[in-house]
Amino acid sequence: AFLSMLKSKFFTHTPFFLAHAITYGCNSRCKTCTYWQLSNRINEDLPTEEVFRLIDEAYDCGMRGYYIFGGEPTIREDIGKVVDHAKAKGFLITMNTNGSLLGPKAEALKNLDVAFVSLDYFSNYHDFIRGRKGSFREVIDGIERLREVGNTRITLVTTISSLNFDAIE
Repeated sequence: AFLSMLKSKFFTHTPFFLAHAITYGCNSRCKTCTYWQLSNRINEDLPTEEVFRLIDEAYDCGMRGYYIFGGEPTIREDIGKVVDHAKAKGFLITMNTNGSLLGPKAEALKNLDVAFVSLDYFSNYHDFIRGRKGSFREVIDGIERLREVGNTRITLVTTISSLNFDAIE
């Protein structure tokens, strides 16, 4: 995948990454985001076979990076199958997640290369920002579980706002 990225950047100038909003659904109610308000459109998400076809077509076009976001990608029952399908094709797979379901889905996500996990505060105040009681603990436990089952690189991401700006040092 790395050589394909270099070839794309310096020679062919063809797209390298498929960025895929895989779902409208979200299980959080973040104070800093309105995407969760689209959750009623979850029935418009592509079915598994169409996602596989999208991945296959992207690969055939020379893409080798697959970036999954949403909504919250891990609410999809088939997220592990999607990751496995993309990995079998040879994709470098990255996913943006609120981290709430990493624990229960860790085994299914073991082929994920990079997880961008949202953590907006270093205590249970994160729950308030994310609009879900217990979400801070879910993120911490989920990261630990994902690290146990695979080699996923985990990067914490924070939405900086007036709700957490005071915590920046």
